Amino acid sequence: MYKLKYQIKAKAPLLIAKSSGERNTVTTYEYIPGTSVLGMLAGRYIAKNKLNSKAHENDIFFDWFLKGKLRFSNAYITQKNEYNEDIEFIPIPFSIKEKKNKQSETIELLYSTPVVPLKMIRGFGVIESTTFKKTSVSKSINFHHERDKDTGSSKKGIIFNYESIDKDQVFKGEISSDEKGNLEEIAKIFLNESNFYIGRSRNSQYGEIEFSICDIIEELKTNIEDRAEISLTFLSDVIIYNKNGFSTTDIKSLREYLEEIGLNIKIEKAYLKKDFIENYVSVWRLKKPSETCFKAGSCFLLKPDNELNMHKLQELQLNGIGERRAEGFGQVIFGLQKNDISTVKPFSPSETKISEQELKKEVIPEITQKIIKKSIREYSLRTIKLKALEDVRTIEGKNNGKLNQRIKGSLVSRLESFIKSANSESNFRENYIKELKDIAMEQLKECKTDKSNLWDFIMSKEIEVLKAENETLYNYYEPENDNEFKFTLYKTYFLTFFANLRKAIKKSKQKIN
Repeated sequence: MYKLKYQIKAKAPLLIAKSSGERNTVTTYEYIPGTSVLGMLAGRYIAKNKLNSKAHENDIFFDWFLKGKLRFSNAYITQKNEYNEDIEFIPIPFSIKEKKNKQSETIELLYSTPVVPLKMIRGFGVIESTTFKKTSVSKSINFHHERDKDTGSSKKGIIFNYESIDKDQVFKGEISSDEKGNLEEIAKIFLNESNFYIGRSRNSQYGEIEFSICDIIEELKTNIEDRAEISLTFLSDVIIYNKNGFSTTDIKSLREYLEEIGLNIKIEKAYLKKDFIENYVSVWRLKKPSETCFKAGSCFLLKPDNELNMHKLQELQLNGIGERRAEGFGQVIFGLQKNDISTVKPFSPSETKISEQELKKEVIPEITQKIIKKSIREYSLRTIKLKALEDVRTIEGKNNGKLNQRIKGSLVSRLESFIKSANSESNFRENYIKELKDIAMEQLKECKTDKSNLWDFIMSKEIEVLKAENETLYNYYEPENDNEFKFTLYKTYFLTFFANLRKAIKKSKQKIN
């Protein structure tokens, strides 16, 4: 396996559009997806060779861009260190968390059990000895009037937002192939082709980049330390199909996939997030089918049934796992995390912070502030409802089908009426929950949760404001500082939780009958 490093420098703001579920806002990826690089180079190859609509009949084009003989990785942010060397960052593994009340201290959850509150570390990072150094991609929000498709003029009062990657940032990725000749040939073709456009709105102010081949071709080598247990970390989104041919983020399906390709292991721990992929293919003028995927940063602690097959691990680290690997999906690394990561600090404290501070000073129209505030609130309410549903499902599993024997639906209805009447978190706990009779308290203590019982769960529950990925919006409205809205989230969580807990109790009762 051979690789060819490439570099992309943003000469203008970049908008690599992704689905956010937020109205009036178009968000961007924080990296350059392999799909975008593949499409960009394929388009230039078609133009240079005048292939037009018959490109697929060209043997080289077919092999490189359709058959998958070339694999295009994602390009992630890079920054210079004190020796003027490029440091390449990767998505931060979800198992590495920062201690909430002890700034700069981290814990690696694959190898440790937390005893203090933790918070997520966002952005990209690099591990140096026992220190995790993090950085973020500088982004901005640009405000535009919606245009009338017929007249081309702006629609009065209708504003939408484009989130974009700021210019002058540098990203690096690689093109890999089993055949060295493929990389030598593509390096020749694009050696003097530096000016490209990528992403959305390329006809306006976005998308100009400088593309360059920056490293010599070399044979890929991997060094994986042989351990009794080893981490598996996804460096890009990973698409796995289950036995029915559907994309999934089910742990069982992942284990079955790994077994099928020769890796017999148990998944001891998992920290993952799921996402959805939907790409637009301009030559088709159609979208590719939507796929469910493991999000980059998802990670797992693997324990072999016998001993680790090091040859297989090296093969998978070189070739990746899952579907659509030629487009940048399926990049993995083994043994990245160890149990000695103890601190986290910014790689370059000044660069990204300045941009955020300047954004906060920027004056934006009042109507835009209202749109942003509404979007953030809607997102927070959606995610808190989903969290409540997830917690109910966990409680169902912990009580092994005996939920209706441990707590009565009538008690849950009372709790639901309590939260409707409460005017604060402390009022709900102190003036309602603590005033329950002993028999009701016993029911709550009898009902199992993930870590304790339902009484402890309700009395200690804190609502975390989950942020959308386009963090730039939060420069204009910070829901965690809005106490009134925080209580709205608290109330919404428990209203959703109790309503669905009643349904779960009813379902448990019907199964027994």
